[in-house]
This record gives sequence, C-alpha cells and structure tokens, in this order.
Amino acid sequence: MKSDSEYRVKATVIAISSLREEHLIKLLNEAGCTEVQVIQGSEVSTSTLDSESLGDIVIIDHDSEIVDLILKEPLRGLRGFSTIIALGGEGKAEGSLLSLRPDAFISMSSEEQDIKNDIMQISYEVQERIRQRDGSENLARLKALFDSTDDVLFILDREQRHLEVFGRWLERFHEMKDMYIGRTSREILGEEAATIHEEHNLQALNGKHVSYEWAVPTNEGIQHFMTALSPIKDANGEVQGIAGIARNMTDRVVAEQNLKDNEQLLEAILRNVPEYILIYDDMGRIRYVNHNILGHLGYGGDPVGMDALELIFEEDIESARLFMQKRIAGEDIPGYEIRLGRVDGGVVNMMVLGSRLVVGDETLHILTMSDLTKIKEAESRFEQSEAGFRRVFDNMPISVLVHEKDTLDIVYANQKFISDCGFSGLDELKDNGIVWAEPPYSSVEAAEKIKLAVEKGPQTFQWLGMRKDGTPYWELISLIPIPFDGKDRLLSLSIDIDEMKKMEMSLNTLNEKLQLLSGIIRHDINNKLIGLRGYLDLAMGSEGVEASKFLEKAETVASTIQRDIDFMRDYEKIGILKPEWQRINPSLSAARVCGVEVGIDLSGIEIYADPMFERVLDNLVDNSLRHGERVERIALYSQRMGQYLAIIYEDDGVGISAEDKQGIFQRNVGRNTGYGLFYSRQVLSLTGITIEEDGSDGARFIICVPPGHWRKTEDD
Repeated sequence: MKSDSEYRVKATVIAISSLREEHLIKLLNEAGCTEVQVIQGSEVSTSTLDSESLGDIVIIDHDSEIVDLILKEPLRGLRGFSTIIALGGEGKAEGSLLSLRPDAFISMSSEEQDIKNDIMQISYEVQERIRQRDGSENLARLKALFDSTDDVLFILDREQRHLEVFGRWLERFHEMKDMYIGRTSREILGEEAATIHEEHNLQALNGKHVSYEWAVPTNEGIQHFMTALSPIKDANGEVQGIAGIARNMTDRVVAEQNLKDNEQLLEAILRNVPEYILIYDDMGRIRYVNHNILGHLGYGGDPVGMDALELIFEEDIESARLFMQKRIAGEDIPGYEIRLGRVDGGVVNMMVLGSRLVVGDETLHILTMSDLTKIKEAESRFEQSEAGFRRVFDNMPISVLVHEKDTLDIVYANQKFISDCGFSGLDELKDNGIVWAEPPYSSVEAAEKIKLAVEKGPQTFQWLGMRKDGTPYWELISLIPIPFDGKDRLLSLSIDIDEMKKMEMSLNTLNEKLQLLSGIIRHDINNKLIGLRGYLDLAMGSEGVEASKFLEKAETVASTIQRDIDFMRDYEKIGILKPEWQRINPSLSAARVCGVEVGIDLSGIEIYADPMFERVLDNLVDNSLRHGERVERIALYSQRMGQYLAIIYEDDGVGISAEDKQGIFQRNVGRNTGYGLFYSRQVLSLTGITIEEDGSDGARFIICVPPGHWRKTEDD
C-alpha cells in the first residue's frame, strides 16, 4: 500500500499578487502538495494552459477577470477529483466559476488562518480521492489476475456463504458464478459432499490455517483438489470470514498412482527373477532383498536393517568387506564369487554382480547374486569320476563345452549348448568353430582367461558370446582344467545370463536418464518460476498497458513451464515397457497428409527396441515438416554396415546448418527448439541404438542398430 507521501498532489496558483504568492506556496507545501507552479496574471495570456497541466488544485483570485476570458475551457476540463479554490470572498468571478465547476470551493474569508484551514481541507479531500481511485484500479487488476488463474479462489463469510469466487475453472467446468455467490457448500454440493468442507471451514473460522484434499465427479472424470483456508481478521483480531484457494491436483494424483503401479510391477518382477537381489546403503545395512535369503541360509527373521557382512561365510568376510569398501568409494567392481554361510555350517556359493542406484541424496548399492551350487556340484562330480563326465554333461541344465587347451578346438559339447547356439549337431559346431565377439570378448582375451585357468585353477567370469547367426548373448562362464578322454583339457560351464544382464544395463540406463530428467526439469522450471514471479510482481506495481505487457510475458513463461511438464510426462514413459522385437512398419501419415512423397523400404527386418520406437520416426517426420521448409520427398530404408544395421531417414529439405549439427540432439538447440530429437536419442539408447545426422543437401539421420538387436524375418 502507498504511504501518504506517495500520492503526489500538484497545485497551480494563477494571477495572485506577488505578496501573497510566497505565503500560498508555503501553505500548499504544508498541506501536502508535492508540486506547485505559479502563473502570474501577465503570463496567463501567453501560457499554454490545458486541464492536464493545471493539476489537482487550482487557486485563483476571486476577483480575477481572466476566468471567462482565458481559463474557461481548461477549468471545465479538469479531471473529476480536481478542485478550484477562489480566494477573497464574494466577487464578480463567483458566478462564472460555479457555472463552469459547481464543485468549486469559494473561500469567503481573507483571514490567514481561515485560508490555511480551507487549503488543508481541500488538499486532504483531493488526496483521499486519489487513494480511492488507485485502490479501485488495483482491486480491478487483482480481480483480473485472480480470474486468469487455473486455481479456485473464493471468500466466505462467517455463515460459510460465498461472497466471491475467481478463476478460469468456472469456464472450464461450464459453471456460472451465480451458482456460488450467497450460497454455502451444503446448498451447492448437497449434505454428504459438503461435510468435509464444513468441518474444515469451522476450523478456519476458529482462527486456524487449514489444508485438506477432496475429490468431486465431473464430466471429465473424478477431479482431485487440495484446498487451503486462511481466516480473515478485522483490526481487532476477530475472524470475519475465510479466504480459500483450491488447486486441481488430478495430474499429481494420477502420476502418484502410476508411480505406485510401477513400483508394484517392479516388486513383482524382482520377486520372480531367479537371482537374489540385495540392496545395501553406504553403511553396509541391508535395505531390500527380493527373496528370503535368511530362510535359504537357515536363519529366521527379516534381513532388512542387518549388516550385509553378517550373511558372509566367515573365511570370506574380509574379501567381502574389501569389495564393499571399493564399491562405496565409487569403484567399478567386476563380477566375483563369494560364499554365504549357512546355520548348519555349510556354504552357498554365489556369483555377485553390482551396480549403484542414486535415490535423492542417498547412494544405494544393488547386488545381483546367482546361486553357483549347481556349478560347484558339477565341479565336485568331475573331480570324483572321469567316467561319469559325459553322462553328467549330457543331463546338465547348463551349457557344457570341452576344449583343447592350446588350440581351443571343440572336443565335446552337450545338447543344450548346441541347440542354444543354433547348430544342428556337434559336427556342424566343430566345423564352424566358436564365433567370437568384438574386443574385449575376442579370441585374444579368451586365451588370457584360459591361461589363468590352466596356471591358477578354475576361473569364473562374465562373457559376451556369439550364436551361429551372429547374435551376441551374455553368459556366466566357469573354466576348469579336467582330464577328459585321457588328456588334460579345459571344461567350460556356461549359464545364459543374457536377460539378467540386459535388465541390469536397462536399469542403470533408466536410472541415469531419470536423474538427468530430474536435474534438467527442476533447473528449468525453477529458473522460469523466478521469471514468472518477477513479471507478476512488476505487473502488480504497474498500470494500464505496461501491466498488460508484463502479464503477457508471464503467460509466455507459464506456457514454457507447461511444455516442460508435458515433456516430463512423455519422458516418464521411457523404459516403463519392456523392449520387444518389432517390425518397422511406420505409416508416416503426418508427411502424407502434408502432400509429401514417402518411400519406405524396410521389409523383412525386425529390431529389438523400446515400444516407443515408432514415436522416434514420427519425431523425425515432424522435424522435416517444421524445419525442412521445402520438403517434397521423404525416404526410409535400411542397409548393412558390417554386423550393424543402419536405418536411414532422408528428406530433400534445406537440411541442418553446420553450427546446429553437433547439438541437435541436445535440449533447446536449433530453430523452434523443443525436445523431439533429444527424446528420440534417449528412447533409442535404452537398447544400445544410436542416432546421428550427416546430411548435406537435406536432412539425413542414421539409426544404427547393434548386433543382436536386429534380425531378418521369413518374408525377407
């Protein structure tokens, strides 16, 4: 609110004798006039006078003859709250003044104190009118601001009747303000629905600040609201009513329910995977397990809160402690074997893989543990009976290979390995030999592993193998030197961990992307909210056109915040559904509708990708239509690039400038920036697919699918 000194009052003294001039200026200053101008009688005819320049108070000699001659129009045009003071008692100008301005003040006395009192009274009245005018204008601006918000703003009296309601929600839900004014919640909603509002209104009328959640059915479905109530108190501290604001929280409630559903889905997945999942914090305390590990080891009770080292077999505790310290320090620890201790003194051999998960300010450590009991039992049998090797191998549920130690030639393979790798029999496998992946999983690295097994004993490690058709897959291998058919050879026991490994990598990738999303959106929205509040503050302190400009800028900022939230909603869908094999059969209908010629040659191809893959192609089409300027043709086809598959998207538009090429997959880069290409790269990266742009005459995007994530179909 403005102080008295902020209401500027301008006074004009016309045709006053020089002796009285000084005295009048002093009186006007004492009366609160912030600006006083003096026009002598000799200057009146040559001055450019209008109603605006005369100000709020005009003082003239009552006997002045210039009223009819010169001041007639300026005095008539004075704004409504301006006042004319004529000095000197009754005179010949009185009739002229009153005919021009019936509200003119005629000072009848020539006494100094009387004149001073008259001026003080008139100045006070003028300032009060200015206050009332400014208050009305501010109230109108505030009401317009309230009516523009999506929140529900309302005022209740002590009988809980609505005195006023504001907000665009009236228009959204096709409501009329008259439905609320003068009525209570019970009269509007009915007894049952109004109960929750009446209970909280009573608390606010008792002087409390109250907030509560409630829901109401509408044509758009159930709408969820959060209402905050504050008591309105008079100068004596007595509650006279309630000011309330209700915010539509439906999107948040739906998002929370989706999050809860996703958590339940994740819990169901973790409960049903065959591996043990254990999560501990930086203090080494167990935070989660997906199976009853204690029961498996013969203990009772809940493991949550225990020191994870309590589960380790006594002889392995120091090794486990070292691994834990390195992992907490941030080191990447490769897979290792550890023994858990049973109550009966026995042990359970586990292969352990680990990763980190950042949750807010806390870092958790996830261990995926595979029971190696079957492998260890097999190793024990091998040591006891060479004669039983083949029979055991043939009936084992894991893949078994026997190699020559020096040449790696295959001597034996059980049927599981043969069929899993896509061979018809042992002879074909021997003729084909082992297909190696790229480094660090090539024959060179394999020779190093074999050397360690021969020189130091059994070795267990993860390996990226290759099937007959070139498809890579993850396996857990144990290499054991054994006697076989009378010679020292090398036994390879292999467990397929491809799905588990892909799940681990997807979880890590998804966690990184969610952390990225959280940082990006929080930073952007916080910055934009600062700007939004700044514009609103400026608007509240401005008037007229200037205030409208600030409100328009605030609306623009609010729209960009809404786009950030819409992007976050789409981004949250990434990785929710499991990647799947899918044919690439896009319609590219958006391009066809715009009259663009479309050529697609992708028959006989399937790729392993996130279900949102087709959205990626839609984003590329949208990019062409928005920025290509003269696009007449779009082509989509594939070609082999070694073991990779390239899916190529081209248009004949203006292309992408050199300065934009490096950053187009980042947020807010290029013209009419948004999230489309950034979002596309994130979707593809979930399954190891990359995308680059290398066009010259037009835009040309290359989507590169790695081996094992694409295949030919029968109709090829």
